Amino acid sequence: MDISSTNISTLFNDDSPMPEAFLMRLTKREWDVILHLSKGLTTPEIAAKICIEPKSVENYRSRIADKLELKGRNKLVWFSWKNQDFLENWYKFSKKNFGLS
Repeated sequence: MDISSTNISTLFNDDSPMPEAFLMRLTKREWDVILHLSKGLTTPEIAAKICIEPKSVENYRSRIADKLELKGRNKLVWFSWKNQDFLENWYKFSKKNFGLS
């Protein structure tokens, strides 16, 4: 998938408004959480992988959903699963081109 030519709004099956730069809103830790979430890991599994409390994972998930303008817990899970390859590619692209660490 060519990241530079991808229209972000095509990643969604509904008509939710989505700013083009929404992925740039995420912090490094939020990226850690969404990438693990996209692989199907549960909150306790993500917490163990990145060495934080499960409650912290829940807080990050809430912040991610807010930043991506995804209402409801299930939309974030669905979005991350549906777009796993895109998210991984965008993360690599942004690290290389925008200095995301």
